[in-house]
Amino acid sequence: MLSFYCKAISIVIEGKLSAMPKKGQKNLRAKPELYDEVKGRYNIALTPTAVKGLDAIAKLLGVSRSELCERIGRGIYQIKQS
Repeated sequence: MLSFYCKAISIVIEGKLSAMPKKGQKNLRAKPELYDEVKGRYNIALTPTAVKGLDAIAKLLGVSRSELCERIGRGIYQIKQS
């Protein structure tokens, strides 16, 4: 289990995950890469500070910003308020 703190929250990561595909090597369209479904495009509005924070966490974990959000949404990364 990996755990780290970012101001007032902690992110707990449990379990073993598949590695992300190498940069620049996208899979064929309409074919799932890591999960049982294809990712789609969705937009969310964030402040520049929030984007910097997400990027810092993603870099620390060795994943993309998109994959960070995917894993949080799937419950792979659990966010717990301190």
